[in-house]
Amino acid sequence: MRRTMIKDLGEKVELRNPLLIEGFPGLGMVGEIAVQYMIEELKPSPMAELYSPFFPFHVLVNDGGELRLLRAEFYYWKNPKENLPDLILLKGDAQPQTLEGQYEVSSAILSYAKSKGVRRLIALGGYEAYPEGEPKVIAASTDKDFLKEALLKGCILGQVGNPILGLAGVILGIAPFYGIQGLALLAETPGYAPDPKGSKGLLRILEGLLQIPFNYGRIDKEIAKAEIAINRANEVYERAKAIERSLSLKGEERVTYIL
Repeated sequence: MRRTMIKDLGEKVELRNPLLIEGFPGLGMVGEIAVQYMIEELKPSPMAELYSPFFPFHVLVNDGGELRLLRAEFYYWKNPKENLPDLILLKGDAQPQTLEGQYEVSSAILSYAKSKGVRRLIALGGYEAYPEGEPKVIAASTDKDFLKEALLKGCILGQVGNPILGLAGVILGIAPFYGIQGLALLAETPGYAPDPKGSKGLLRILEGLLQIPFNYGRIDKEIAKAEIAINRANEVYERAKAIERSLSLKGEERVTYIL
């Protein structure tokens, strides 16, 4: 395999005005966690798999010893409300590792999405910040009306000039060349560890935009676990700093003689 390829899983389905939502690994893993949660909540059907030589050069091994290449997976969900769009959900194991790879994988995704009738795309990601309360969600778009919809649901505008890195940025940048409107939703997150709290912020905005209610019980449990882990890590760090200060003071108290 020398180029990026998409393998259809064989099922032919007609989608009604489908909207694509993508979440690849990135800052705080917020986009990937949000899309995975939607997959678990909505129970969509597998649609296609994307493979690329631009993904990291290793394979994944499951508990049974079976291995597979890194990939991205497309799922489709038929909306029971006829006045609302169907969804295509896309999650990936990893980001493409080179500049060329970012553009090739993004182009492959957009070409496939266009063939399925997609005219709107939402890219999920993180925005480095240290929120004291609930994380805010920053919105940016290739279309003013699409952006306005996100702002009405509680998003805010980010600082002018801040770049959107990785696949989430590149795919939005080239989406207009495929006739697709793009919207970025970026949750505030410290980014140094998986952040389900930031992901919940994304899901709340998506809930409003898509008019799909989500059950947050499971993600609230993950948020509680993450906060316990962070608190324990902070305690270990503070103890280590205290020991370091103590050793430093003892060193200063030693008397030395220069002969």
